[in-house]
Amino acid sequence: MGAAKNPSRVIDGPYANWGDQDELCQISLANNATIQLGQPVALDVTQLGPDANVPNNASALPLCERVVATTSANAGALFGIVSNVVLPAKGLTLSYVNGFSGATVTNAAGAVPTWTNTSGSTLVVTLWVRQQGWAYVLCGTAAIGQTGGNSILVGSQIISTTAQVFAIQGTAALQSTVGIALATAINTVQQIPGGAMGPGVVSVFPDTLVGLVPPTLIQVDSLASGVQESVSVGSISYPTMSIALANAHTAGFRITGPNAGTAAKNTVLISTPGAGKTVYGLVACWVSLA
Repeated sequence: MGAAKNPSRVIDGPYANWGDQDELCQISLANNATIQLGQPVALDVTQLGPDANVPNNASALPLCERVVATTSANAGALFGIVSNVVLPAKGLTLSYVNGFSGATVTNAAGAVPTWTNTSGSTLVVTLWVRQQGWAYVLCGTAAIGQTGGNSILVGSQIISTTAQVFAIQGTAALQSTVGIALATAINTVQQIPGGAMGPGVVSVFPDTLVGLVPPTLIQVDSLASGVQESVSVGSISYPTMSIALANAHTAGFRITGPNAGTAAKNTVLISTPGAGKTVYGLVACWVSLA
């Protein structure tokens, strides 16, 4: 347990796809604490067994490493990227959290899956993690003035940090390399409340701004709506963006964009926000821990 593995390959007729789960581990969540899809997690150095690999957690999955958030004082080596949560019988609630500091979330149908311990006491939660291969990674920009406040770019190196639970762009010194950011398709939803929007220039509050940077061309609304249109992203003022609409659109419309793999290297996926703000979201990455 604990060593990075080669990606698992599943054969499906003439096609092959890569599995996204490499290793099981456990995390101890205090009441109201959260764990998010794509979040980097590190070995808990206080829970290592006598062989320096297996945690001393008795009968509760005895061959399963214990991990903590990278911001924990007990964080050791980077262990993996959360790819799934094995739900306990009760006490863990799934919600979708918008990746903006200080932003009010009302809809969040397309934001980051987040599991919260609502049991009233500490829970030990079993996680699947990715250690090598492609996966969605929780990436973000650090607040201005902190190390690693750079935009997330296609092809950029992603590293873990002790300052945030998400990964950032940077160079691994004493921190850990997560992998390389890949082109990520735009797929989000306009936040509710609000009535119909447009025609005209409107300010849109999407669930995530991953990939939404000027002058990216996006599709607004579904084809079935009969009013789908293609527009360019205007200015960004976190957590909103401006777009010029020719048609009226019902609140909660979907926003989609270029397919993953079409964006050139150094294309901006998450741009650095204004002073004191933090922005994060799920970015496709090639994970290779180091």
